[in-house]
Amino acid sequence: MRPKKKSHHLRALAEVFPSRAVTDKEIITDAGKAWYPAQYLINSVKLCWTHLLGSDHTFLEAKCKHCGKIIKGETEFIKAPPSMNYKNHLRNAHRLSPKDNFYAEPPSPESEHSSPEGSQNQISDDKYRSDQSSDLGGVIGYGQVMEGYTPESDEFEEDTKQARYDRFMNFSGDQFSKTQFLTLICVLENMSFNSMDNETIKTLFSSFKFKPKLSAQDITNNIVEMNGHIFDLVRNNIENYGSSLPIYFDSDELKGDNDTKKKKIDTFINSSCYQVLDTPFFSIGQHIYDNKYLVVSLQYCDRTYFHKKTIPLVVQQINTNLLSYNKVLQRNLTDVLTEFPGLDMTTMSVVSPIDMHSETSKELENQYSSIGIVIHDSILNIIVASLIPFFGTSIEQTRKQTQSSSKKKGSIIDDLIDLTNVDINHSIFGKINRCYKEISSRPFLSTKFKNLRKNTSDDLEMFKLNEFQRNEPSSAIEYLEAFISYTDGIKMMNEDFEEESFCTADFEMIQTLRDILSTGYQLIKLLSETMHPQYHNIAFIIITLENDIRRLIEVSQTERVEKELKRYLSDIVACREMLSQDNDILLSSYICPVMLFNNSSFSLLYPDLSLKDIQDNVIDVALGVVGKFLKVTKSVHEKNQINTNHFHENYELVAPMDLFMVASEISDDDNLLHEVIENELRLDFGRYVKKVMSDYNDFFSEELKLSDYEREGSVFINRATGNSLDNITELIDIHLPISNKFLKDYLQSDTNLLFAVVIKYVLTMSTSSYSSALSFLYDFKPANKETLLSEVVNIKTFSSQFNISNIVWDSDDLYSICDFPGLG
Repeated sequence: MRPKKKSHHLRALAEVFPSRAVTDKEIITDAGKAWYPAQYLINSVKLCWTHLLGSDHTFLEAKCKHCGKIIKGETEFIKAPPSMNYKNHLRNAHRLSPKDNFYAEPPSPESEHSSPEGSQNQISDDKYRSDQSSDLGGVIGYGQVMEGYTPESDEFEEDTKQARYDRFMNFSGDQFSKTQFLTLICVLENMSFNSMDNETIKTLFSSFKFKPKLSAQDITNNIVEMNGHIFDLVRNNIENYGSSLPIYFDSDELKGDNDTKKKKIDTFINSSCYQVLDTPFFSIGQHIYDNKYLVVSLQYCDRTYFHKKTIPLVVQQINTNLLSYNKVLQRNLTDVLTEFPGLDMTTMSVVSPIDMHSETSKELENQYSSIGIVIHDSILNIIVASLIPFFGTSIEQTRKQTQSSSKKKGSIIDDLIDLTNVDINHSIFGKINRCYKEISSRPFLSTKFKNLRKNTSDDLEMFKLNEFQRNEPSSAIEYLEAFISYTDGIKMMNEDFEEESFCTADFEMIQTLRDILSTGYQLIKLLSETMHPQYHNIAFIIITLENDIRRLIEVSQTERVEKELKRYLSDIVACREMLSQDNDILLSSYICPVMLFNNSSFSLLYPDLSLKDIQDNVIDVALGVVGKFLKVTKSVHEKNQINTNHFHENYELVAPMDLFMVASEISDDDNLLHEVIENELRLDFGRYVKKVMSDYNDFFSEELKLSDYEREGSVFINRATGNSLDNITELIDIHLPISNKFLKDYLQSDTNLLFAVVIKYVLTMSTSSYSSALSFLYDFKPANKETLLSEVVNIKTFSSQFNISNIVWDSDDLYSICDFPGLG
């Protein structure tokens, strides 16, 4: 437990006990034993501030506030304070050192002329400052430590905020865990990794009167340092919530006629669903951050089940061998995560442009399978891998992928589409490069090209013949568009080229490739902006892309272009067929309004099934989800026994691959519960489908009026520019946002509890959950210094403490960590 109010120790006291006015506020009673706060633990040479340590009245034992462990003195016969044992415990168990429990503040006039009264172990202020200044870079304050607490009144809270503000503004030392403090802000508040150089961070540093050099690597390192605390917190919360699941129904209560039985079952279902909806559902996902880092995060849906909360666990650079980070998950979470219903451990296969069926991918999948992580194939990775052949052919490489030493930090496209081992010479890019070289090396061609360009209104300086660089694939669209603008001139010069000439198929290929890369890059950006983004929309995204490729094939005029497009199409069709085999996708797609409204998408995804067959399968999968949480037991004794041994049972990961029960194992009582749940789910899904079919079109029209677009027949037009949208832009800017809003509004209406449990499960996998889990990190732009400092002062994460090394975790802190502006 934590003190109700802050202690105000103005100096280090020499007695074991502080004054009664102080101790009365901080006495902790545990099992009838009173623990008093000790302001220090003393050995022969060192004064150690103990933060929130308690000790008994003989001072032979100390109780660690961080974990509750009791630390004794050297022996129970020698009356020596347990200072060294306690310091060793802090270092070994919590990775804390004595200086982690200090903060620095300017010396007060009183401390310069007097020293605290005390016993023979007293140390003067002057000597103490001299001994410690080299370690702490400033004067050690004997004042308040930064304790996590919840103010009981608004007035007290405002005073506390002002006190925090004053301490920070007066702070000038170098050992306040500055990088950890900034990590806390950057990861859990309103700034992104790449904001280190912008005016926002400069304003912050100038306000705090220090200017440390903080890099993205510092942030990465500090997330690793936070892992121990965060993993402990996550484990405790999962155990707390998981211990109550599944919820068992005692079949002995099913006595009487069928109406009585049904009423009891209805009561059980309703009360149980409320309990499930109040229980966080956890999942493991990934997020590409700052175009450079792969952040493996633990996410969960709380009672507002359409809002996702995210905690970073592991950070690693993308396009490196990612087979190692499963060790972190295995060591810290797997034992707990695999035991509880409501948990979905999913991760993308790998974020690097490799063949999805390659040996590396299989090795990755095998390693994850061994630790119980379900592999959801990375749609992002499939799209990246299918685009790479357009740039050239793969070069034989060693087993370990090599990185280009000259590769610059670029966009997400540059980081994901790694062309290091791709030979572009035989692609259209190589052909254009050779053309540019020939023009530049032959004065006759160079002069003719410039003369031809003079006939245009374009500035010649804008059209330099820059070659395509493999380490900048993001420039491919601009590169192709520039060549397209030269088309007329190149055609007129075709007969003058000695090395290269361009035929009709070449020009068509360049136009088509520009369209393919434009849509592909849009999807890569969409899918990399959130962790497992748009999971409930994945099938519709892939189907839209497939339809767009088929459209390009229909209008293609040369066999060469058609062949390339069919190769691309085969990759996407294979992806769509893979999705159709995944029951998670079946369930999640059925709650996607735009997918359901355009039922032709289901016909393409499941060509051999009627809509009724699809709905029957959806109900079966939904039953599998509900069956993870609600079960029947034969007696009160058996139920208690099951709950008692819950942690020792091997529950399967929550993936709705199985049915609610195996038919041969269903008893009469089980069958009744099964029937009631199935009937309720059929009614709920039926009401949802009816709502979509009757209201979605009008809802879409009203939302479209509020957007920047309008519809002219089957085409969508940008009101400002008058330009029509391509299929993928239409998908990203219009259909997905409106579809998500429709579903969110429906969930906020009075929906049935069983349906809400199923939806909450699906949204746990869909880590975007209608608001990008980390999008607020990009959106926050403080208007001025006051706005920024107000945000900093009002941070309530990590128990309101800025020094994350000194956190005392409580069971409810998982909510407070993620309870901050931006997640709405």
